[in-house]
Amino acid sequence: MKPVYLEMTYFGPHEHSIIDFRKLEESAIFLIGGDTGAGKSTIFDAMTFALFASTTNSDRDAKELRSQFAPNDKATKVIFYFEQNGKIYKVERTPEQLLQKKRGTGLKISKSTANLSIVDDINGVELESIATLPRDVGSEIDNILKLKVDQFKKIILLPQNDFSEFLKSSTNDKEAILKKIFGTQIFTDFTSRLKARFDKANETNATYTQELNSQFNSTIWTEQEQLELKAAPDEQRFSVLENIVKERHNILLSTQTEENKINDSWKIANTNYLNAQNIQKLFDDLTTNKRKYQTQIVSKSDMIIQKKEHVTELEWAKPLSEVIRDLEKAKTERLKISQNKADISKSLQTVKTKFNQAKTNLDKLNAQKDLFDQKDKESQELVILINNVHHSEELIQNLLNLKPKLHNAEISVQEKINEISVLQQQIDEKNKNIVSVETLQNNKDKLISERDEYLDRLTPLVNNQITLNKDLSRIQNNLNTLNDEFKIKSNQLNTAQVDYEAKKRNRQSLMIAQLRKELVDDRPCPVCGSIEHPYAATIVDADEEQLRKSIEDVDQSQKDFAAANNSVQIVSDNIDQTTKELRQKQQELSEADQRLIETYQTVLNDSSIELPKNFSLKDVKQSFKTATENLDEEIAQAQKIIQTIKKLEEQLTDSKTKLNQNKLELSNIKSKRETWSTDLAKYQAEIPDLKVTSLELQTTKEELESAVESYQKELKLAENLLHANEIDLKQIQTQLEDIEKQLSQHNEIIASLTAQTNDALNSSTAKTNNFDILKQWITELEHDKLSDFKDDIASYNKEKELLSTAIEQLETNLTGKEKPNLMVLKETLDELQNQRTAAIKASTSATNAFDDAEKIQQRVLSIVKKQGSFKEEFNAIASLYNVINGKGNVNSKLKLETFVVQNYLQQVLKYANEHFLNLLSGGRYTFVLASDASDMRTDHGLDINVFDGDTGFVRSSKTLSGGETFIAALSIALSLSEVVQSSSNGVKIDALFIDEGFGSLDDETLDKAMEALERIGQNRMVGVISHVESMKNTIGQQLLIKKLGNGHSRVELINK
Repeated sequence: MKPVYLEMTYFGPHEHSIIDFRKLEESAIFLIGGDTGAGKSTIFDAMTFALFASTTNSDRDAKELRSQFAPNDKATKVIFYFEQNGKIYKVERTPEQLLQKKRGTGLKISKSTANLSIVDDINGVELESIATLPRDVGSEIDNILKLKVDQFKKIILLPQNDFSEFLKSSTNDKEAILKKIFGTQIFTDFTSRLKARFDKANETNATYTQELNSQFNSTIWTEQEQLELKAAPDEQRFSVLENIVKERHNILLSTQTEENKINDSWKIANTNYLNAQNIQKLFDDLTTNKRKYQTQIVSKSDMIIQKKEHVTELEWAKPLSEVIRDLEKAKTERLKISQNKADISKSLQTVKTKFNQAKTNLDKLNAQKDLFDQKDKESQELVILINNVHHSEELIQNLLNLKPKLHNAEISVQEKINEISVLQQQIDEKNKNIVSVETLQNNKDKLISERDEYLDRLTPLVNNQITLNKDLSRIQNNLNTLNDEFKIKSNQLNTAQVDYEAKKRNRQSLMIAQLRKELVDDRPCPVCGSIEHPYAATIVDADEEQLRKSIEDVDQSQKDFAAANNSVQIVSDNIDQTTKELRQKQQELSEADQRLIETYQTVLNDSSIELPKNFSLKDVKQSFKTATENLDEEIAQAQKIIQTIKKLEEQLTDSKTKLNQNKLELSNIKSKRETWSTDLAKYQAEIPDLKVTSLELQTTKEELESAVESYQKELKLAENLLHANEIDLKQIQTQLEDIEKQLSQHNEIIASLTAQTNDALNSSTAKTNNFDILKQWITELEHDKLSDFKDDIASYNKEKELLSTAIEQLETNLTGKEKPNLMVLKETLDELQNQRTAAIKASTSATNAFDDAEKIQQRVLSIVKKQGSFKEEFNAIASLYNVINGKGNVNSKLKLETFVVQNYLQQVLKYANEHFLNLLSGGRYTFVLASDASDMRTDHGLDINVFDGDTGFVRSSKTLSGGETFIAALSIALSLSEVVQSSSNGVKIDALFIDEGFGSLDDETLDKAMEALERIGQNRMVGVISHVESMKNTIGQQLLIKKLGNGHSRVELINK
């Protein structure tokens, strides 16, 4: 990532600042300088905010960087152009902020926005829109840079007071950063896929074992079989299973043989029983048919004869059915016509009466026509008179209504005049008491600037004090640990010394014993030459081997004693060194405390507000916060007064407008009064002196019109009624004539049909001479009784024939046969059936038991076969998985990912040693990786130590002083930049920014640091923030951040 162009609007102290990084490429390194609190670090904040919506200081939220002097209608915004892989990216971002409402008054929260795109040039054409939402922009930036904000601040932008974080970070934190910047995701992916495969294989293996156990523990086994399977070792369980299956097969064969034997006996008994049932059925059928013949044939013969005779009668009556039906129909219709004639005659008389009444009423109404014509004329004359009277009444009422309105309008005008006078007095009074908001804002900006300046001076001192206290505590802990170790080593030395003395005495005893063993009476002693040997008696038995072993034990004990003594000496030296270091840190802490006291005393003397006498950074911040809040409250109060004046002025303007409106309304009312008075005089001159109102005249007119209208309606109704009655009379007379014709025709038809019926009844072939009996027979024919009788006779004859044939056939079949004893045969069959059912049940149970056992045997064979072929694959995967994750019997506990990243880190440290650290430390320090953790934990391997050439010992990087920590961290940062650039998979790093830290270096080390920075600045952009004068004098290109007052700052480019 290479910065190209940065634009800040109302961001921190920058109202509108632009930095074109393309103009800073003339020198290998450029400086960002300026007064404390001017906004140098804000430039780094702006780049970090644009990319990640964050700041370089984790304690400061992005929305807090909105300028204190920003107007409510102006938004805080950062536009940042950067180059990556040959493309120019533009990111535009705004934080959450309070802005003026577009409609109405007051402020509203404006949510954060972000936009990311590819452009052809600065302020050029957009080539591609990548993201338009803050969340999406953040995700895309991560993908483009392959870095997150914390990683960005560790390898590209190194914030103030956070410079050494990568150096002192844990293995896990270093691993995450190095994996990103060196592109080792392939190893992470490989490990993830291997884990997934291992988990799956482990699950498969467990499944095989579970499946086997489920087969051997199946509920199909009997208790005895379960005991045999559980008692057998794993390798013999399959053999036990085979024996169980064979035993179940033998049981199955035995039950099947028994089943077949019983089944044969059952078949014979069943056949005998079925044959007996058939013979018994024949006897039963014969008895049944004879009984049916008696009840269905013999007993019904007389009834059938009667039905046959009645069929003959119905067949004779059938041709006469239509004649009788027509005769009855004609008589019924004649009766209806006669009744209808009587009704119509009655209606004719009624209609004649109504016609005469309607004619009389119409004549009476025609006689009143002249009277109602006169009333209509009077009604027309009243229309004009009513109109004139109504207008006069309206004008009189309008004048009465106008009088109070005139009075109210005059009062309203006077009230508005008084109200305007009061509002003007209130505005004048408020203007006397108002305080300038701009003055209060300037005081606030000065206070914030003063706070930032003091905090910039005090915070590094406090941080240094905290760091020294931590170092002092750590060194004290190390000293305590060394003292404890010295006690242990001293005890080990005493133990070794006691052991050494004991073994020496044992060796001496063995040597003396050996000499005594060699003494001979009357022979001189080889040691003292005496021939008397008073101590020749054997006290200790010894031989050559014991003596040799004792000598070796003494030599080994002597070595152990020397080693223990050497260890005590080393620990003692380390105690002296650590004690010296402790005193040095105590001195540094004392000096830091004194610097802080002196600096705070200066702050107390210079501060414009009252600060606590005893220093506390938290209390100082709280004091400034309280003072700022007080100023905010004063500003708010002043703004409130301004708003009140604004509202009063708006009320004053509104009152003046309403006054003009009231005056205009008063004028209009007076004008109406004059006009209406003139019109009233005109109308009153045209009206005779009447004592009635327009309403009464209107009532009279309406009564006349109503009477005329009622008369006309009544006349019209009478004419319509007379005409309707005349029509009804003619229609009824016509209907009466038609009915008389119909009645004559029906009389002729009835006479003809009656003659036909009498001829048939009097015939010699007639079945009856009674007309009523004939009508009854015809009724039966209409209900289809003739068909029913014929069907009954046919069914009777058919059933008689069938029963006679069946009885004859059964008697033939039963010739020579006797009735069987079914009870005895059934008992025999039931007994055999019970035996057969029991045999089938036993056979089925044995079959199921054998089938279940055989299926489990096959499943077990299949599972064992699969498990055997899978085992080799699983062992290989598990072995590889353990190696990759630093588990199992491997000596190293490093994971593959950590091992790969460790290799890259070793390259970084090697490059740092060769090009930076040896140079900057004057050859004293060399980076080394820490050895394996003592507890063999897996989260190690990337811890960085230093070899101190002055002491010859390896030290933790955490024991370095402030200046030493800076040059160590700077060496790693510069080396990271170089090594990553040369890596094919690494993150592209085209820029490096460093915020402060150079003030802790002496002149010689500073010159070496500048030489290193200029070296790497040949192929990438390097920018630093520093107050060191020598850097200001030697660096050619500089960005100068100048304070303008009131919290504003300006950016200037300086070329020396």
